[in-house]
Amino acid sequence: MDTQKQHITFEDVFRKEYKSLVAAAFRICKDVALAEDVVQNVFLKFYESEGLKKTDSPAAYLRRAVVTRTLNALRDRKRLQYVGDEALTSAVEHLPTDEAPDIADIKKKLHKAIEQLPDRARVILVLHRFEGLSYKEIAHELDIAPKTVENQLARALKLLRSYLPKALGILLSLNLAGL
Repeated sequence: MDTQKQHITFEDVFRKEYKSLVAAAFRICKDVALAEDVVQNVFLKFYESEGLKKTDSPAAYLRRAVVTRTLNALRDRKRLQYVGDEALTSAVEHLPTDEAPDIADIKKKLHKAIEQLPDRARVILVLHRFEGLSYKEIAHELDIAPKTVENQLARALKLLRSYLPKALGILLSLNLAGL
């Protein structure tokens, strides 16, 4: 192990990363209390699992954990609406009447399809399409290249279209194109 790494303590990492991690979580959930809870829980798990000994980049590890746990907390608390009611209603109105599905059914199928996406693709889709972050902002948040963000977003949309029936695929194109 390198000597510089040996001198880094949990307290050093906490003091250096805490505020930026809370800010990252807040950008996703728009709830300070939830953001702080998620970050504190991530740090607790990191400490309990002796994370400093297991990772060469604590900041990157913690950032990924915070983003994932924040999204999971939102899903669990049902605070994140992936598609707005107005957008769905508008899209459904453009379908022929015999193809117009129930909005609640559409939401359920879309939520299920999004949950089936691989973690990275799901996180990138949510951050870009529903939180409005740019490729560059996502790349910075996740510590990846902007091209990776672009590729993962394309992968997520392709997978969503394959998971959803034809009518929902049309809605997906209409709704997600403007978000």
